[in-house]
Amino acid sequence: MPTEAEWEYACRAGTVTPFNTEHSLSADDANFYGHYPYEIEENYFYDEVLEARPGVYRQTTVAAGSFEPNAWGLYDCHGNVNEWCRDYYGAYDISHTADPTGAENGTRHVYRGGGWNDFATNMLYSSAAIS
Repeated sequence: MPTEAEWEYACRAGTVTPFNTEHSLSADDANFYGHYPYEIEENYFYDEVLEARPGVYRQTTVAAGSFEPNAWGLYDCHGNVNEWCRDYYGAYDISHTADPTGAENGTRHVYRGGGWNDFATNMLYSSAAIS
C-alpha cells in the first residue's frame, strides 16, 4: 500500500489543485454523493455561483474505470471506494517534509479518496481512519 503522501502525489498527478481534475468535482468526474456534492448548497441564495452542479447519486459502487483517468493514467482516485494507505492514523514526524509518513503503528489505517456515499469535499482530504 502507498503511504498517505504517496497516494496524494499519485492522485494529484502533478496538479496543485484540490482535485486532479483541476476544477471542482462533479458527478460526471467521480462516483460520490452527486446530488448534493458539497453539503453547502443550501447556503447559496443564487446557486449559479456553484462550480459543480448537483448531479447523479448512483447509491452504490460502479465498475473501475467508469470515469476519466488522471493525467498519469490512474483511474478512480476520487470517489467510488475509499483507498487504504500504509500509514496509521496519528501525528506526522514534522522533521520529514519530503514523502512524510504517518504513525508507524496503531489500530486504524488512514484512507483517502472518498467513496460513493461521501460528499465531494471528502474526495481528496478524506483521511478518516478505518480499522
